[in-house]
Order: sequence, then structure tokens, then C-alpha cells
Amino acid sequence: MRLLYKVLLEEEGATKQMPVVEKIAEYQEVFAANYPAITGTWCVIDAFKLQIQKPSDEAIQNAYYNGMTI
Repeated sequence: MRLLYKVLLEEEGATKQMPVVEKIAEYQEVFAANYPAITGTWCVIDAFKLQIQKPSDEAIQNAYYNGMTI
């Protein structure tokens, strides 16, 4: 992930920016058509596992772990 980030920083055509409002509306329509119970969503990440935070003590981690991965 870090290597990809570094490569894209040096790539002339690579940019990171928010889509224009019209594109966001288009994405929301497509998402709502497939998942009507979820509203207002226009962006998702699939199959991306990222450790956000975890206790250093394994016993504490096991006490709060519910099986969900991010």
C-alpha cells in the first residue's frame, strides 16, 4: 500500500480528488438501485483489510473481539 502511494505521488497523471457533484449523484443512484436499504452512499471499499487500532495486550483484544474484520 505504501509503495503504491509513493508511486502514485510521482505519477504525473495520478490525482486524488473528490468527484464532481453530478458524478456523486450518479454513484448514489447506482448504489441505491442495488442496496435500497442504504441511502446516501456513493463510495465503498470492498475486500480491503486495514488495522485501525488494537490493544497491545492479547487478553484485552480477545475480550472485545467480535469476529468482524475491516
